[in-house]
Amino acid sequence: MAYPNPIQNNNILNIYLGDLNNTTGTIEIYSVLGKLIYTESTNSNQLRISTDSFTKGLYLVNVTSGTIQKSFKIIKN
Repeated sequence: MAYPNPIQNNNILNIYLGDLNNTTGTIEIYSVLGKLIYTESTNSNQLRISTDSFTKGLYLVNVTSGTIQKSFKIIKN
């Protein structure tokens, strides 16, 4: 889960990864053109990402934990 969506004034994207069960989660954010904008590996179940350097537009977020992978879209206004 990612919130707020769309990202507006505070430029902080919160990503909740759920229970990682002692595995590492990897977050990748891609531009609509497929360019990797952000990547991070974490053992935490929640991550706060500054989107100050992101331009306005649509992004694809990929979250991988073990064998589970989820993708969703976010918008930065």
